[in-house]
Amino acid sequence: MSLLTGACNALMLGLLNMAAAHAGDSDRDSSLFAVYVVALALHAYAQRHSMLDAMGAVEHTIERVRLRLTDKVRRASLHLVEQAGGLPGFSALTQDTQVISQAGSQVVTTLQALVTLTFSVLYLAWLSPLACLAVVVVVVGYIIVSKVRDPAIASAMKQAHEQEVTVQRAILDVVQGVKELQLSRRERTGLRTYLTDVAAQSHAHKLQANLDTVFDHLFGGLVFMLLLLAVVFLLPIVVPSSNETTHQVVATMLYILGPIGAITQGLAGMAAVEAGISHLYALEARLDAALEPHHRRPTEPLHSFDEIRLDAVRMRYLDAKGAPLFTSGPHDLRLRAGETVFIVGGNGAGKSTLLKLLTGLYPAEEGCVLLDGKPVEPRTLEAYRSLYSTVFTDFHLFDRLYGLPETVDDAVVNAWIERMGLAGKTRCEGGRFTNTDLSTGQRKRLAFIAAVLEDRPICLFDELAADQDPVFRRRFYEELLPELQAQGRTLLIVSHDDAYFDCADRLLRLDAGHIVADERRHPGEPA
Repeated sequence: MSLLTGACNALMLGLLNMAAAHAGDSDRDSSLFAVYVVALALHAYAQRHSMLDAMGAVEHTIERVRLRLTDKVRRASLHLVEQAGGLPGFSALTQDTQVISQAGSQVVTTLQALVTLTFSVLYLAWLSPLACLAVVVVVVGYIIVSKVRDPAIASAMKQAHEQEVTVQRAILDVVQGVKELQLSRRERTGLRTYLTDVAAQSHAHKLQANLDTVFDHLFGGLVFMLLLLAVVFLLPIVVPSSNETTHQVVATMLYILGPIGAITQGLAGMAAVEAGISHLYALEARLDAALEPHHRRPTEPLHSFDEIRLDAVRMRYLDAKGAPLFTSGPHDLRLRAGETVFIVGGNGAGKSTLLKLLTGLYPAEEGCVLLDGKPVEPRTLEAYRSLYSTVFTDFHLFDRLYGLPETVDDAVVNAWIERMGLAGKTRCEGGRFTNTDLSTGQRKRLAFIAAVLEDRPICLFDELAADQDPVFRRRFYEELLPELQAQGRTLLIVSHDDAYFDCADRLLRLDAGHIVADERRHPGEPA
């Protein structure tokens, strides 16, 4: 279709030149007019379909890339996702795919312009071989100059992209740290200075990339206008020709300016697209390096267990140079079905790390996790993780209830919402919470509802009672946890509420990454 569009463009140019050369000949004018109308209709039809086909193909490709990369994010090591620093670390999935999406129509326009230029140059060769040769030399020379300058433009765009990610992180700091900033003038001033500096650097890199692109565009236009000057004033001296031919040559060259401008703009856009594609490749390479073992055969979720054991499990947090920052373990721990275990310790004691090791979210560098006496291996890891419903301290609340049993409908969810004291603040409609813009404590209650309704054997709640009022906190420990335990659930609770420690069967105390005590709260129970 792009070929047909370009051919129709060139045909209409020739028809206009012929009509201008035979103005006044009514019979010929009528024939040329009819052919022109047909060419125009074909041009409109072909252009519409080529645009739609190209944009459809681009959007389909982007959809597949996004799904592939988001699937890899889901399967990637939790370390990578945490170290990426949130959405700015995955900007290629949003910003760069948007750039590529917007380039869909531009690609088609560039291809059509290239075809139009080709046919127009052939037509120009028929009118004046020397003028055609001059145009070809200028166009080829311009392409060579552009290609020589491409690495510099790509480098500027890459630096601008990297700086933009830094700016986004700084803006995220402003939004997420607004409380701290409002309480500290020095922090506000320091962050504003830093944000101003990185924004200025981002602006400078973007400006440089745009200046390079504008220079290429202006350079091409200037050279072509000089070529026009030579055709009008010098070509008739070198190759004598009629005024009619000179007029047609000039008209054709002016017409060619349009496709050349479109190609120039398209090449500039392609530089941004190439940069976006390189960012996507770089992101995918990072994800591939951090992918957990994947098995094509899906594993069925587990619905029960007898015992989970950590056998000398240990892991370390490392800095950029590979030096250890914090060591968790080695841990030796037995967890029996139906137990309520409280995990306590000061901030930084390693409670959340222990939970991530226990759930298989962090791989053990040493030791192993055993389920009913069998080591949890890569092929059984997904099934093992299906034992857990969790609400971590840094939980994410999905506005939709994904993957709940078919027996759970909106009425069941709304009954829980009312029980959690959230009636009037949100509802569940069509499997979706109507409002999640709530306080942290209220959002934790919604996350608790989602976790309980998953109906998994183990419930893990990391400081869920924090940010709750005293009435709900008492209900959580004295009503909700015993109810879940009576259903046969195993409960892992990270808590600082020592007034409710007697609600636990066992109390694990952590300090500096080690389990320093394993206390049974009810004497006489089997060890």
